[in-house]
Amino acid sequence: MAARALIAAVLAAACLGAVSAAEAVARTASPVTAFSRQLSLPPPPAFLVSLVRRSAAFLGDPRPDSAVYFLTRREQAVQASSGDSVNSNQLVYLVVLTGSFTGESVGPARRTTRPTGSVASYEIDAATGRETDFGLSSQPVAPSKLGRSADLLPYLTGAKTPACAAPDLRGRAGFGGATGSELGGLTVTNTATVACSLPADPRVSLTWRGHSLGVRQVAFPSHWLERMNSKWARPLRQLQPGRSAELVLQWWNWCGSRPAGNRPMKISVDLKLPGQIAVLRTPVGGAVTPPFCNAPPSTIRVSPFVVPS
Repeated sequence: MAARALIAAVLAAACLGAVSAAEAVARTASPVTAFSRQLSLPPPPAFLVSLVRRSAAFLGDPRPDSAVYFLTRREQAVQASSGDSVNSNQLVYLVVLTGSFTGESVGPARRTTRPTGSVASYEIDAATGRETDFGLSSQPVAPSKLGRSADLLPYLTGAKTPACAAPDLRGRAGFGGATGSELGGLTVTNTATVACSLPADPRVSLTWRGHSLGVRQVAFPSHWLERMNSKWARPLRQLQPGRSAELVLQWWNWCGSRPAGNRPMKISVDLKLPGQIAVLRTPVGGAVTPPFCNAPPSTIRVSPFVVPS
């Protein structure tokens, strides 16, 4: 346990810069608290929490002493955690755990050894949710050049709820004609193994042939949603694993390009969740006849997340 405390203390000292070793030891319960306050990150995505929970349990320490996550570039993350070189430099989450870990067996069958360490590090692609690199050692990770960081431990223990992100969600979208507009929705299902929080202000856009359409997002008129469906009266703020939520959408007044002969368009709905990296692109089931052009601008009404109709 003394070794764990020392590792957490070294990490704290690197984050806080000028604090003394004695001060750092006194703060081992939250080794990056002051650093996180200065350069805080949005809540972590659910895929990050799911992956780290599974891996920590597999490594034999499901309740690590500390857990910190950074949003940085892959080259910087790998240099800080192992000193290796890599062939890509996308945005990644670097997660650093301290605890007592035992890895998979390595070596010939009769001379198998199981690597152990007190520091486990993960690099996870921020756009796809896929793990790109992993390391297990007893050397602390110096975070001085890694960008923003925050404490992951409350999310691993369940004290806080991570954010829903595009890699956590499976989408389904559709539209149908309705009094001069196209009324429909985007339904998303949580594919993560943990609950995730839904934002109050999702951003929606429409794409056609790979290009974003010039459609301005607006809110529905007051009380319109609840008059149409009582299920839509109360926004959803949390999505359990396997459960779904819906954004009600209504597209008005398209004055832009159309296919020849005013044929239906094969469009997609793009969903951007604030604070998250990736965009969830969902092709609309079936082609959509764009609404008539009365006067620009073209708008799309977007509801909060609600119970699916």
